[in-house]
Amino acid sequence: MNVSSIKLKNFMGVKSAQLTFPKGKVLQVTGSAEDGRSNGSGKSSVFVDGLVWAFFGQPIRNISVDDVIRWGAKAASSEILFSVGEGTEYTLERKRSRGSEKVTLTTPSESYSQKKRVTEAVGTYTGLTKQELQDFFIVTAYTPMFTTLPATQRLQRFEGLLKLDYLPEFKKYISGRKREYDNETARGESLAAKAEWQVKDGKRRVIELNEAIREKGKADYTPALDKAEAAVVEGEKALEAVLSVSTQFNDDRGTLQEKKARFRGLIEAKTPEIQRMQRLTGGKCPLCGNDTDPVHTAQELKRIEGEVEEWENATLEVSEKITAINRKMHDYRTKESSARDKMTQAGKALGRIKVEMSKHDAVIAELEIQKKNALADIEKGKADAEKLQSKLKNRGAISDRMQWWLSTGLVRVRMKMIEAAIEQVTCRVNYYLEAFFNGRLEAVFKVEKEKKQGGAKDELHLEIFNRDTATEYGGQSAGERRSIDLAVQLALADVACPIQFPIEVYDEVLDVLDPAGKAIIIDVLADRAKALDKTIFVITHDPDFTLSEVVEVSGNEVKV
Repeated sequence: MNVSSIKLKNFMGVKSAQLTFPKGKVLQVTGSAEDGRSNGSGKSSVFVDGLVWAFFGQPIRNISVDDVIRWGAKAASSEILFSVGEGTEYTLERKRSRGSEKVTLTTPSESYSQKKRVTEAVGTYTGLTKQELQDFFIVTAYTPMFTTLPATQRLQRFEGLLKLDYLPEFKKYISGRKREYDNETARGESLAAKAEWQVKDGKRRVIELNEAIREKGKADYTPALDKAEAAVVEGEKALEAVLSVSTQFNDDRGTLQEKKARFRGLIEAKTPEIQRMQRLTGGKCPLCGNDTDPVHTAQELKRIEGEVEEWENATLEVSEKITAINRKMHDYRTKESSARDKMTQAGKALGRIKVEMSKHDAVIAELEIQKKNALADIEKGKADAEKLQSKLKNRGAISDRMQWWLSTGLVRVRMKMIEAAIEQVTCRVNYYLEAFFNGRLEAVFKVEKEKKQGGAKDELHLEIFNRDTATEYGGQSAGERRSIDLAVQLALADVACPIQFPIEVYDEVLDVLDPAGKAIIIDVLADRAKALDKTIFVITHDPDFTLSEVVEVSGNEVKV
């Protein structure tokens, strides 16, 4: 990323500023306020707050957004030109009026004016966040504050630069996840217990169902069924016999009735003859054709009447036989009705037995289905229990690992990262101290646990070795402390800063130094600017010290 230029208008203490950022150079920043003092002219406002506000709409210092507007002005504005990648240029314009803000990002292909979208686009194109840029300038411009912090706060600040301040949130996240896992484990254990109970209950049901099936199997309907079927067959045979006899009687009665009818026909045929013979007084005999006399007539009449009497007797005998047969047929009809009733009762009994057998078979079939379901429940319960036990085992292992991270792991990670970063920072600090003091001073950072009110606290101590003696930071001269501050600034910028911004600002790093010390520091910064292809601004308050390129900041404008 490269920042080409920035324009500021009515921003904080500066009325107008227009700056370009030449690569590989060190520029001196001077200035004085309207009362003649070097402080309060707006140097830091332009080079630190101005850059952060131009990109993200919030200055580095903790003030309200409307306080960036210069006293007496209606609005503050900025325009910054930057490029990323292969030189793609972007223009970011921002205007702050009291209570409102307008922002526009212009790209080679389009323009954004919605604030949220512009902020997201700036973060995407630059790879920066507001916090990262603020942290970067805090390190480069305000690191003397880091060295002068109390040891406990110094370690906290160092962790913040290393982004280790996410660890408490990470610990909170792991704690939350562990609670979720533990809750899920408890639910899993409950389900596993339920699955195991399902297996036990299924086995109990199978035992009970097997016993019920055995009891039902003891019921033998065969004798009753055979008896009922035999009764039906017997009834059918009896009915058949009765029907056979009834049929014979019916045939016999028909024959006798035919005889009786024939006899009656003969009698009816002779009756007219007898009547004629009774009326005959002379002449020929109607039967034989001979001449008649009373004697002959009487004889013929008697003979005919004898035949009729025989026929009547035969008819009477037949009638008596018919009556006897009718009586027998009535008796057999009663027997037939009784046989039919018995056969009906036998059939109903057979039907009841078959219904009972069907119900019995249905009960057994239902018991078999229940047994099958119970066996299926057992298998399902076993499978569920096995699956849940496997899951619980895995969850238990994960929960144990989470607990280890909560109790030990995060502490170790934190200390390892701090120790590794301290080792690198110490190496870089001593690299710059070698340049500043020709090996006379050496710095050592140490993390020590100190007992404080409320418990032990980790502290970051900075010790300075001067040949064979070691003292805590603060025991040196003002010039030495200022050089040590700069060495720490540069080392933190090299190691601890999450970004490498193309502009660095160092505030008051040359004050209280002698000319030789100033020359050494300027040489180191010049080498740094060329090596990293950066623009470095050194803010000074020394009127006797001047570089070849000076940026002068006054209450009205910035001059190069």
